[in-house]
Order: sequence, then structure tokens, then C-alpha cells
Amino acid sequence: MNKIALGLDVSKLTIDVCFHELGDFMKVENNQSGIKRLIERIKHYQQNGKEVHACCEYTGNYYLQVAYALYHAGIKISVVNPLAIKLYAEYRLRRTKTDKQDAKLIADYCQRENPSLWQPLSVSRNTLKCLNRRVEQLFVLLNMETNRRKVADGIAQGSLDRVIELLQSEIAQCRQEMQSLIEQDAELNRQHELLQTIDGVGRITATWLLSVLVDIDKFPSSRKLISYLGLSPMVKDSGTSVKMTKVSKMGDKFVRKALYIPARVVCLRSKLWRPWFEQKIKQGKHPKQIYILMMCKIIKYAYAVLKSGQPFDRERHRKAA
Repeated sequence: MNKIALGLDVSKLTIDVCFHELGDFMKVENNQSGIKRLIERIKHYQQNGKEVHACCEYTGNYYLQVAYALYHAGIKISVVNPLAIKLYAEYRLRRTKTDKQDAKLIADYCQRENPSLWQPLSVSRNTLKCLNRRVEQLFVLLNMETNRRKVADGIAQGSLDRVIELLQSEIAQCRQEMQSLIEQDAELNRQHELLQTIDGVGRITATWLLSVLVDIDKFPSSRKLISYLGLSPMVKDSGTSVKMTKVSKMGDKFVRKALYIPARVVCLRSKLWRPWFEQKIKQGKHPKQIYILMMCKIIKYAYAVLKSGQPFDRERHRKAA
């Protein structure tokens, strides 16, 4: 038994650990000293000829410290979508849910599925991704306060106006920082300009796309990327009463939201895609269905221009319309 699957159930304060094949459990704090203990235990097994493959879920920022530490210690680490673990638990008909059992489940998933290895982003690309997520969070708060403003009593409106103004200022500041970061990084700037050659992709949309595609190498194809964003179709067909096709919505909802308006504008105003849109309407498709198809096209072309390093060629893709 030369390979050990290591399951890590990461929370804000602690990490539950399961060495799958050995039935060895431990619990450490999610800080430098706790992670150091974990690495020492892993090194102990490695010195005895064991190959350790660690796996954890993507849990906001909580997993980052341990993932970086294991990566720099030369230990294999995979970071997987929590939905994959949830569906795997349902497949195994799991009835008990504790932190210890979660670690064991993740270790079992790692042993059976052998997920791809995680690699950290460069400092500039990680900063871009973090700033973009901050803009998303601020927009959520802005929408909440704007909705409250519509129904608020007069005495509260002044306070709400000040908060809304502050949130708008912070969004503008984060966007400016993102733009400055892109301009200062030659590779990011080149990719940002390439994305803007695609019909319907302006500066802001290109920034949104780039924040997702900073780690484009982890997607072996544009189909995988579309699936990651939750734009792939999910078909339900059972008997005679259940027949349904819709997008999975399992991925990044903020990127889907950011792409919707550009896709709609392209369908309605672009000389390249307007005939294609009208053809789909004649075929009986609902406009929203066509906008989603257009979102998928934008993603495919974004993937293609970044992988090839070549700008979008309207004439080459005119036949696709």
C-alpha cells in the first residue's frame, strides 16, 4: 500500500484530517502551527515510502492557507467543487454527517476519483480574482440598500443614501484597482485586449471574464469551462410527464449575470449575430434561450482567443452565424 488518500474537511478554525487507507484521524487548528503538525504527520508517512495525495473542498478562502502550505511542501493537493462531494455522499447513501465523517468521505472520493492537482495562481492573477469577488460582494450589498431605499421611512433615507454612495465609491475604486493591475501586467493586459475583440465584450465584461480565466489552464476544453460556469444543459426526461432542459446553474452565478446583458445586446444589435438570432426566433426558441446560447458562444470564443493568442476573427466565424 504505497498510496495514501488524505481527506481534509476545512473550516474557519479547524481542519479534520483522515488518512484513508490507514484509518488515521486527527484534528488540527487552521493556522500555521496546526498546519505544521499536519505536514509533519504527512512527512512521517512519506519517509516510510508512502505517497500522499491530499484533497479538500473549495470553501471560500478557508482552504487557501493549508493548500498553499501543502503545495510548497511538495505534497500533492487537489481542491474540488463541494457539489462533487455532496453528490458523491448521496451516491454512497451516507446517513451520518460530522466533520470526521466529512474528512473520511473526502479521502474516499480522492482515493476513487484521483482528482486533478491544484496549483496556486500568480500574485497578480490572484489579486485580480480577489478584487473581482469583492466587487461582486459590494454589488450584493448595493442592491440590498437600494431596495431598502425604495420603501424606507423618510428619517432613514439619508443614512441609506450615504451607504449607497459609499458602496458605489468602493465599487468604482475596486474597478480602478483592477484596471491598474491589468495595465501593469503585460500578459494580463494582452489578454484583456484580446477578449475585447469579441463582439459584445467590452472593457468591464472582459475584466469579469479574465478574473475567471486567469487559471484557464485547468480547463482542458471550452466545454469544461462552460460546465464550470453552470451554462451547460441539464436534461430531465422521465416517463411521459417529465421532459425538461435547462442550464445547470452549478457554477459562478456572478459571471453568468455579467454575461447576460452583453449576450442580449449582441443578439439584438450586432450585424454578425442579429441574423442568427432572428433565425432562432423563427425556429420557435424563446429569446432568453437564445441569450444563453449566445453566452456560451462568448465563452467559447473567449477560451479560443486566450488559448491561441489571436484576436477574434469576424469573417472566420461569420459562417457560424
